[in-house]
Amino acid sequence: MEQLSPSEFERLRPLVPHPHAAGHMAFVHSVIDGTMPGAAFAESAGSPRSAIVCNEGGFWHAIGEPDARFAREVAAALPALVHYPGTAVWASAPAWDAALAEVFALRRERLEYTTPAGFPPRPALPRGFRIEPIDAAIARKFEGAVDPWVVAVWGGPEAFTERAFGFAVMDGERLASFCCPCAIGGPAGLVEGEVEVGTNDAYRRMGLARAASIDYFEECQRRGLVPSWTCSADNIASHRLAISLGFKLARSVGGYAIERVMERDGDGKWRIAPEAANNR
Repeated sequence: MEQLSPSEFERLRPLVPHPHAAGHMAFVHSVIDGTMPGAAFAESAGSPRSAIVCNEGGFWHAIGEPDARFAREVAAALPALVHYPGTAVWASAPAWDAALAEVFALRRERLEYTTPAGFPPRPALPRGFRIEPIDAAIARKFEGAVDPWVVAVWGGPEAFTERAFGFAVMDGERLASFCCPCAIGGPAGLVEGEVEVGTNDAYRRMGLARAASIDYFEECQRRGLVPSWTCSADNIASHRLAISLGFKLARSVGGYAIERVMERDGDGKWRIAPEAANNR
């Protein structure tokens, strides 16, 4: 097992599945492209066949030939790379799911969707609400209103506006809902803008996320990006929103939780240590 230097990341490009075969690959391409920070491991840096690519945002992927032995060698190095709760290494194919299951104990599941050719018109907003492009001032409002993770992974409010884009539904000066990319990347002609959408708890069930999403999709099309959607299998609200917007469920994929503190269980698998679980 070898950790690759950024100058070697491009060697992993042939291992990345086509976007139609595996979701969330924008996170992998963003690390290879150098547009977002991350790390990568392979069984051989010179001629990699199997790899795990770790986007700093916490969406990591096992790509290439499924190899439980390689995953076992990498496992001890992964906790030190965790920056956010909920980090997991995701299988890019069913055989990778089986290989990772030999090494890690806590399995998670995500749903992946195919992107429709077109989207419905944006619904009218409730009186007094407006949609605005996310600038640095709005990005600063994420803290305390919606999950600020998506601004942090781009490097903060100023970096977000330089490297990403998105739309916010505002109620006066309050951030009510938003849609933006949490990663951008992919092969020529299929560059994806991975969707991140959220709503302040005080504004749920008002159709605001739907409105922000449609403006985001239209901007993706203008920029030549494909909006891609995945969500946790237990996120019923996200699933329903995706279906209502025309996305179709393609598959479910397995992933395995990684935290800063891990330990081996009786079967030799890595699991979250009790102190890490208690500090979530």
